[in-house]
Amino acid sequence: MAYGAFTERGRPPDERTLRRTLGAAGVLWDELTELATGHRGRGAWRFYGRNYGWAFAYKARGKALVALFPDDDGLTALVILDDEQTRRALDAGLSARVRAQVERAEPIREGRWLFVRVHARDELPDVVTLVGARAARPPAPPR
Repeated sequence: MAYGAFTERGRPPDERTLRRTLGAAGVLWDELTELATGHRGRGAWRFYGRNYGWAFAYKARGKALVALFPDDDGLTALVILDDEQTRRALDAGLSARVRAQVERAEPIREGRWLFVRVHARDELPDVVTLVGARAARPPAPPR
């Protein structure tokens, strides 16, 4: 099962296809892209392979911040946390669902790879918390 709807190499989604696929979750996508840019993230489409698909991946200060995989009526956010960031996230009050996912995730060299599905507004705060733990800085003020 792919994490995103777009799994064909060489064909990142265009804006119209992206919006049609996201559906009502387009507002959640917009909020997460605003969050990432607020943390000084710069994004670009990146292909993670046919098992994952295309994601809009943000980097900040030369490191991965968050990757957003568009899906039918939702998205999946990938955040990779090292041990210190994991502790910050767990201390920040995650939902039981995402807390269990963080605790289950096996740390590898880069850290814990957390794929968090977001299809409704009430699932958004967990991703905000994880990105905040990863960034370890408050977002930049809006311009």
